[in-house]
Amino acid sequence: MATRNAIGGMLASIILASISACSAVDHYQMAAAPSAPPLPHVSIPSPSVSITSGWINGVALSSLNELQSWETATGEHPAVIGMFGRFAAPFPVSAVRRSLTAKAVPLLQLDPTGISLAAITRGDYDRQLRAYDAAIRAMNDPVFLSFGHEMNGVWYSWGCGKTSPGLFREAWRHVHAIITAPQVRWIWTINDVWSGDPCPLRWWYPGAAYVDWIGIDGYLRQSVRTFTSAFGQTLVDLHRLAPNKPILLAESGVSLGPGWGQRLNSLYSGAYHAGLRGIVYFDGMTANGDYRPQDSPTALAAFRQALRRWN
Repeated sequence: MATRNAIGGMLASIILASISACSAVDHYQMAAAPSAPPLPHVSIPSPSVSITSGWINGVALSSLNELQSWETATGEHPAVIGMFGRFAAPFPVSAVRRSLTAKAVPLLQLDPTGISLAAITRGDYDRQLRAYDAAIRAMNDPVFLSFGHEMNGVWYSWGCGKTSPGLFREAWRHVHAIITAPQVRWIWTINDVWSGDPCPLRWWYPGAAYVDWIGIDGYLRQSVRTFTSAFGQTLVDLHRLAPNKPILLAESGVSLGPGWGQRLNSLYSGAYHAGLRGIVYFDGMTANGDYRPQDSPTALAAFRQALRRWN
């Protein structure tokens, strides 16, 4: 769907800005690069969130420099911070450490745009994967890690209509086999399912042994007014496919406009009552809308109330 394509593409470019200093575009392809030496262990305060129980409030910011202003505006310290990293570029150590230092669990989506999944599967990028594993081990704190998010959508090179589901599953399993740091929690991040989607989720699922959590990306815009209309079919499919996996809205938001308060309440109450583990809220703007509650006093008041209620 064109609107989801636009959101997915623009969101990747927006959030990448938060880690551009440590995963530069000119390092995009690094198949021949030497392996990075393991990082020395640094003492980082343990995140304040439990990833085994309780409700999680998270945020995806256009820049980690905006974390303090987000906390001031909303009155909420995020338990999870969402970010993107380009696959095969240097591991975004600075951004991940800043998240951990802020006592928030980083949720890092590895974006393989322009990368051959067949090359990943045959081991061409194993040096980079081992460097990622060493970097994560050196931090010694929990990290949510994903690969090839929204693969059931049609807008990414690794997704529906662009590559085979079997090759995607093989690539996921290979990445999983190389990155074995014990504090990693693997999160299989899909796009919300809509009627008529050409690629069923079951085609892309790498298997229960390779997935710890499931993440869902999806938004409530003015044309999508309730949690059920946005995520109802997705949850039906997931409960059949992976009934025992915890589920998190890994990227979600409510666009400002008429009915904003009702849509926001539907998002949070729906997620809570459906048994989801929490929401990583996208605090940004795209061509499809403004999702920043701090851009409207009325919206911000409603957002603060929702966070207090569902925290």
